[in-house]
Amino acid sequence: MEEANSLIRAGVDILNITDTPTLVARCRKVGEMIEATSNYLNVRDQRHSASSAYTWHFIDSQKVDGPGIDRDEFHAQPVISKVSAISFAAEFGNVYVHSVEVFDASGKATAFTLDRLIEENYPRYTICYLFFPTVVQKVVMHYQARGGSVRTPRLAVFAGVARQEEYLKQALWYLSCARREADLAARNPESAAPHVEAACQNLRHAAGRLVRFQVKRTM
Repeated sequence: MEEANSLIRAGVDILNITDTPTLVARCRKVGEMIEATSNYLNVRDQRHSASSAYTWHFIDSQKVDGPGIDRDEFHAQPVISKVSAISFAAEFGNVYVHSVEVFDASGKATAFTLDRLIEENYPRYTICYLFFPTVVQKVVMHYQARGGSVRTPRLAVFAGVARQEEYLKQALWYLSCARREADLAARNPESAAPHVEAACQNLRHAAGRLVRFQVKRTM
């Protein structure tokens, strides 16, 4: 983890070098560093994340009508605070989930493309992780029944509240933002300055989240 943090901070130093002719090459190099660091953190995060690390709150259950793709809204009544994950459970048949939209209290949506089968009566292993704790007001599902069940399948949706803050997911979010800004700077050298600064700021945020993760692990 210390190596990942050092790599992130090195990325800030590389971007801050005052040398216009090497700007594009430096941005691309930092992009490669971000990708390598993100791959490592993704592995660590997958090992760290588990459904048992969350308290799960039932949101709603709906019938999956057909034929074709059904769209349903699952409303949290009341809204659920500090949600970091959404999971699903199917009964009376298998359900194929195409996509999910999670709406916060302001109506802003976070979209996930799943394209995954939720098997009947199977444990909640299919989970959409949010980068930051969110107040969830509703979840919109695009899904359809699969498997020729005699009964109409139902899908239940749950909101997961993490018992500890998800610093690795937050670091990954900031790294993705930094990568996007570095790519924009490389593609637009004439107007690169604000993108370089935004990339550096996001890298600093990512490094800060890794420090918090390390501190949490030692407590």
